[in-house]
Amino acid sequence: MWFDSISDKLTESCSFRLEELLKHSTGLKARIEFIKSLPVHASEGDRDLLQEWCRNQTILALASLKNPKNEDVPVLMTTVRSEGLSFLSKV
Repeated sequence: MWFDSISDKLTESCSFRLEELLKHSTGLKARIEFIKSLPVHASEGDRDLLQEWCRNQTILALASLKNPKNEDVPVLMTTVRSEGLSFLSKV
């Protein structure tokens, strides 16, 4: 259906823009807070897809962390508590 095609293109465009925004964001804390805030605003039908996208973006944010700052420690500890130390070590 034509609507699905338009919807897919809008979703791809929105995803690309959010990814670009996250790439240029400074600080792990700000990136993770932004990522975690997104599923709250999703419709019921999009929530699962958005949660998966957010998980992938969280992994990218953690993997790109080169020089942690003091403000990053609570984010890292929260990740360890929720996902486990093995998750963080694999990133």
